[in-house]
Amino acid sequence: MKTPFALPTVEGAVPWQEAPRYFGRVAKVEGVIQAVEDRGTVAFLKFGPGESDLRLVVFPRSYGLFQQPFPQSYLGKRVRATGRIVLYAGYYEIVLDYPSALEVLDGSP
Repeated sequence: MKTPFALPTVEGAVPWQEAPRYFGRVAKVEGVIQAVEDRGTVAFLKFGPGESDLRLVVFPRSYGLFQQPFPQSYLGKRVRATGRIVLYAGYYEIVLDYPSALEVLDGSP
């Protein structure tokens, strides 16, 4: 059943820099992963060097599903991530539960 209050999925892919415009919506976001960070309790794939830049979030229960070594194998790769753009603790992010939500487009910027 569709809820009349749900925002429609964003058509096509958008550059990661535009992700905040689509807050709350499911979108395909593209860009090059510029930094990765594994904090043990969560891993971040970051599109930009700034603290406020969009990041992809993966929790440890899913690490083994992604390309290994995780998350380092995604550094420098152009990717397309699909998911709901959320705001958590001041950060725009997309939580990835499955590798099907993260497509590697090529190995170079």
